[in-house]
Amino acid sequence: MIYIFINQATRYLFIDIINCFAEKRQNVVLYTGEIREGKTKINKNIKTKLLIKYNNSTAFKRLFTWLIFTFIVFFKILFMKKRNTTLILVSTPPFLTFLGIFFNKFFGVPYYLIIYDIYPDVLVSFKVLKQKSFLIKSWNKLNVILYKRATKVFTISSFMSNRIKEQGCNEKKIYTVSNWVDTSFIQPIKKYDNYFLKELGLENKFIIIYSGNMGATHDIETLIIVAESLKNISDIHFLIIGDGIKKKKIEQIIEDKALRNITSLPLQPSEVLPYSLASGDLAYVTLDIGAENSSVPSKLFYMLAAGCGIISVSSKKSELGFLTKHYNFGRIFAPGEINEIKNFILECKSNKEKLSEYKNNARIASFDFSPKNALQFYKQIIDV
Repeated sequence: MIYIFINQATRYLFIDIINCFAEKRQNVVLYTGEIREGKTKINKNIKTKLLIKYNNSTAFKRLFTWLIFTFIVFFKILFMKKRNTTLILVSTPPFLTFLGIFFNKFFGVPYYLIIYDIYPDVLVSFKVLKQKSFLIKSWNKLNVILYKRATKVFTISSFMSNRIKEQGCNEKKIYTVSNWVDTSFIQPIKKYDNYFLKELGLENKFIIIYSGNMGATHDIETLIIVAESLKNISDIHFLIIGDGIKKKKIEQIIEDKALRNITSLPLQPSEVLPYSLASGDLAYVTLDIGAENSSVPSKLFYMLAAGCGIISVSSKKSELGFLTKHYNFGRIFAPGEINEIKNFILECKSNKEKLSEYKNNARIASFDFSPKNALQFYKQIIDV
């Protein structure tokens, strides 16, 4: 059997998944646009085919690279021998999953789905398309067929599992496997041992960090307003690291308001990541209202491993809200609760015992989300 994994952006967690298959001597092919390795390298026995890279710098480039990647993959699979082939499709690009319907219907190729973001819900939540539009109605009808023909469907939270059931997926097909983090790769580092902070001259500051994608579902604007309200406190500093659709907008706001208490940096190389993530006393993790049942911020688990207290910004009735309360590694806020977030930061800065409690709880919580989760995909797919 040949297992073809298709994911335009192959990162640490996905590498763990495909490595499980390769280590068990399965024949694995990976179609991707890029591979970003951390401590764990991709298994050399995996046949990797690099196609167009995902570009999320603008909405147009995102859509363009999504479409081209899906188009290329379609023809790659169409002209290959499909006997003894299984497809494992990731929900980004969002059109990619529908290849499963085509190849299953016309060639009998089985497929599995890994849902990181639920479409078209994401597009509706952020007003890209209207719920009553023809495209959304058609997409929802296709989802019923998509889930019906899929062998199994993997999601990353119970909230997402429930939503997929509402979209027409048989409950028996759904498997919830939480995201995870390599706690030996990402771990707390004391400020005076952190060269990344020293190079920025911030080792003596109280740091609030945002690190990751600056996408449409991320309320970074609230963080900027909070930073502005604290600009006169010289020993509090904000680190914003990453790229995405909102990058230029955020940097323009910082420039216009002359906010010297914010440092904006591009996405850091893998070898720098353990140091950059461990820079924060508090980490800002956000998911906009409307996306709470269709996505889970994977950056949360990395920040937990780094031992940061967490400023969670989302609906309190979300996976992010549930985890924050359950593990007590920080506090959950609704988007726009500027004064509440500001006061929480000041409280953590002045109350070292409370901050230490949040940080310790974060690190402890990270051990509940181990790379062993990756093996669940292998077990559920191979044991069919």
